Amino acid sequence: MSSFTGTRDLFLLLGDSLTQQCFEDGGWGSQLCNAYNRKADILCRGFSGYNSRHLMLSLETILSSLNGAVPSLITIFIGANDAVLSSSAPQFVDVGEYKQNLLDMVRRLKKYVKDQAAMKRTHIILITPPPIHAAQRAVSCQEKYGQYTPETDRSDENAQLYALAMKEVAQSMGVFCLNLWEQMHAEGGENYGDYLSDGLHFSASGQTFVCESLLALIKQHIKELVPAKMSVDFPLWNDIPSDREAAIAFFRDKVRYVNPY
Repeated sequence: MSSFTGTRDLFLLLGDSLTQQCFEDGGWGSQLCNAYNRKADILCRGFSGYNSRHLMLSLETILSSLNGAVPSLITIFIGANDAVLSSSAPQFVDVGEYKQNLLDMVRRLKKYVKDQAAMKRTHIILITPPPIHAAQRAVSCQEKYGQYTPETDRSDENAQLYALAMKEVAQSMGVFCLNLWEQMHAEGGENYGDYLSDGLHFSASGQTFVCESLLALIKQHIKELVPAKMSVDFPLWNDIPSDREAAIAFFRDKVRYVNPY
C-alpha cells in the first residue's frame, strides 16, 4: 500500500509578473504543480509590475488570507522592476531600499511561521532577477511602445547588482537563494537570451529552466520536499477496498475523514 497523509503541503509563490505568469501554459509554476501533483497545493501571489516595496506592503494582507495555514515552502521572486535604470521611473527602488524590503519580508514571514506554532518547518527561497537581454528589449519595446530608450529601461549589469544584493540578504537571513542571473549566464553562455522571450520575461525554455533549477535546489538542500520523498494526499484508488462498507471503514480508520453519510 502506498503511503498517504490525508493532507497536502502548501507552497506560496510571491513576486512580480515573472511569478504572475508562472501558471500560463508551460510556466514554471504549472510545471511545479505537475511535479508536486497530489502532494502540495501551490498558491500564486504574483503581481505584474510590482517592485519589492509594493510586495512588502502587500505581504500582511497576503498572510491574513492564509487563515493560519503555514506554507512549507515560500519563494520571493522580486527585483526585475526595482532594477529599472531611471530613478524617476515609478517602479524604481534603489539597491539599499531593495535589500531592506527583502529583509523586512523575510523577517515578517519568519514571525508569521513562529506565531502559528507550526509543526513543519518553513523553507524560504529568494529568487533573483533574471538576466536582461538588451537586443530583445529593444525589439519588444519598439513593438509595444514605439520607442526604446536603453538609458532608462533595464540593463544586464544592473540586474546583476540586484541579484548580488538579494544573495547577500539570503546569506544574512539564513535562507536559500536561487541566483537565476548567475545560473542562466553560466548555462546559456552567449545564448542566454534563449531563456527570454522579450529580454525580460521567460521563453518556454526559460520557464523550464526556472522550474528545474528550483527543483535542483530543493533536491540538494531541502530533502523533505523532494517530490519523490513526499507522500500523496489520499490513498491510491487500488488501495481502497471495493466493498462500500469496507471502503467507509478504511477511510474512517486510516484517513482524516468526515463521514458524508
